[in-house]
Amino acid sequence: MDADLPRPCRATSDGRDAIGKAKQIKPDIAILDIRMPLLNGLEAAAQSLQVPA
Repeated sequence: MDADLPRPCRATSDGRDAIGKAKQIKPDIAILDIRMPLLNGLEAAAQSLQVPA
């Protein structure tokens, strides 16, 4: 799935994966779907903000 996107972009299938990728790549911005499975975008964003830099 990521192969079709430019290098700085990443796609995930669920909120937990989004948090994991955010820890790895430390993005400046993230666009999250409010209807993602496992954790919705709001929950994923809240948890990502709690991750130490």
